[in-house]
Amino acid sequence: SRGGAFVLGRSMVRGLETQAWPRGRTSATLMSLRGNDVQIDRADPQLLGHLHQVRYLRGPEGEGANVATQEGGGPPLVCVHGFGTGIGQFSTALPAIRARWTGPVFALDWFGCGLSSRPPWTMGYGEDVDVDEAEDYFVDPLEAWRAQTGIERMVLLGHSIGGYLAICYALRFPQHVERLILVSPVGFPHKPPGAEERFAQANWRFRLFVWFWDRGWSPFTAVKIIGRAAMRWYVNQRYKEMPWIPRELLCEYLYLNWTSGPNSGGGTSQNTLLQPGAWARRPWCDRCPMLQVPKVSFVYGTRDWMDSSSAAVMAQSAPAVAVEMVKIADGGHNMMVDNPIGFAEAVLSAGNYPAFGATIGHEPLALESGRSFQAGQEVQGPRGSRRDWQWSRATVVANCGDGTCEVRWHTDNELTREGMHLLRHVDEDVAAEQIVRY
Repeated sequence: SRGGAFVLGRSMVRGLETQAWPRGRTSATLMSLRGNDVQIDRADPQLLGHLHQVRYLRGPEGEGANVATQEGGGPPLVCVHGFGTGIGQFSTALPAIRARWTGPVFALDWFGCGLSSRPPWTMGYGEDVDVDEAEDYFVDPLEAWRAQTGIERMVLLGHSIGGYLAICYALRFPQHVERLILVSPVGFPHKPPGAEERFAQANWRFRLFVWFWDRGWSPFTAVKIIGRAAMRWYVNQRYKEMPWIPRELLCEYLYLNWTSGPNSGGGTSQNTLLQPGAWARRPWCDRCPMLQVPKVSFVYGTRDWMDSSSAAVMAQSAPAVAVEMVKIADGGHNMMVDNPIGFAEAVLSAGNYPAFGATIGHEPLALESGRSFQAGQEVQGPRGSRRDWQWSRATVVANCGDGTCEVRWHTDNELTREGMHLLRHVDEDVAAEQIVRY
């Protein structure tokens, strides 16, 4: 485990990375992947090591060694993950993206995360952290990887805190970023007024949580103490039981990701770059005007806990940047797992979204569910907020032909558009159904 990296079960990781949408809907194109470590050089000898990459290929493994020209010469797509995850988080979506993307496709484990080197974290916690140094801890290896791989310009896709770091990279190296795809990125708004007062008045459990956060306590450590049961609970609460979501495999992947080796930068990024409540110590709303990337595409889930208004904030504060935003049908914060074909559609159509804030990706969910409803049918469906919802009855007004129906709710006569995969016949027993709402 040179450079502090740990060894996950390689067959298990490869199994998760190669998961694809069921029933062969991804593509008929032969696809292979190649995973390996790329050594990086850094001035600080304590931070030497490697980045783990997986490269998705069209055709047999080994075809096309030249990154700059393989797959028709389109721009490389480089995907970087969020907190507590890794390359495996993109496993069900990347085969569909690879089938139609015209350039090379890569997924990386950030330095300090996953199968990349994981040296001990020595830069402090909370208010003691130099945010510039903490950002550079992740950004410098990404730039070294780019130079080592021979990529001149790339489309950089970052999820959650990976989106925050993707912007950090684009600010420092705009000449190497063709455009950004920010997937539910963290760190845009300022902490709202009165937050500190609410923290002070919160119950003792929350105040204890804040105390641990500011002193570098990582959720990774909690899972190391509690064991797999904690991760199993998290996965079962966060992800639906769907054919394309290998929950047992995902649980094992995340558990080993969190518990094998030192916490390193990946296990401490939430309390070094962020304050309690997931507000950035250096919010990106203040730095948007300095961004020199021509186009930024935002992607959120329809039940995402992250506030999608950040996209509108960037559009207003960085008028020189073309900003667009879509939402993925029935997607939570990890919408690439919840709706991988909808996510692939969002990535592949980035730059040409239908409308700011439009929802896409209903059709593959409807096809997979096998559900279809016509005008006049009585149905029931989940209605309400992300956390406060209940089953309600409605009448189908029209089948829209894209995996959605227009329905009129009996409770208030409101007309809305709903995904057919979420609707049920009125005589179906829905009491035991798991409808994940975050």
